[in-house]
Amino acid sequence: MTSLAPQSVGWRRPLGYLGLAVVLLGGLAWLLPEGIGAFPQEWDVGLGPAVNEIQQWWISNRRDLGVYLYFFDPLSGSIDWLLRALENLLMAIPWYVHVVGVGMVFGRWLGRAGGLAAGAGISCIISSLTNETLFFDAVSGLISAIFYLSTSAIFLLYQFMNSEMSRLMVM
Repeated sequence: MTSLAPQSVGWRRPLGYLGLAVVLLGGLAWLLPEGIGAFPQEWDVGLGPAVNEIQQWWISNRRDLGVYLYFFDPLSGSIDWLLRALENLLMAIPWYVHVVGVGMVFGRWLGRAGGLAAGAGISCIISSLTNETLFFDAVSGLISAIFYLSTSAIFLLYQFMNSEMSRLMVM
């Protein structure tokens, strides 16, 4: 039986090269003379006033445009309603249920240390939910974490399939 863990650490080498490239480019940018980054005046086409006029028209006619009336406003209202419902649900459940639940889910998935770390992290998030803005930050962070974990799962599945294919090729 093959495990889902990557068999090699070959992914560290490209990340090391990327880090080295970022450091070198940052050093080169720091050493460049000051005037070299100025935008040439002859390349300026003068679109600024036209873009500002279009933007001002768009903002002033926003309530009359069909794309706002029939798409963006209902979409914004739906997202707002969904977030409010989620907020009310999360606020109705005691805080320790969140911590234990998240700890159990991540503990099942990542082991005891992962469960403890996730429980500690969610307790920090819950303690910062006194401000409404922080709630939306926490929700966006959760969505980002789910996206990150799903891409990590896809990467592990790719590694598993790659190792299985190479094992089948050898046979």
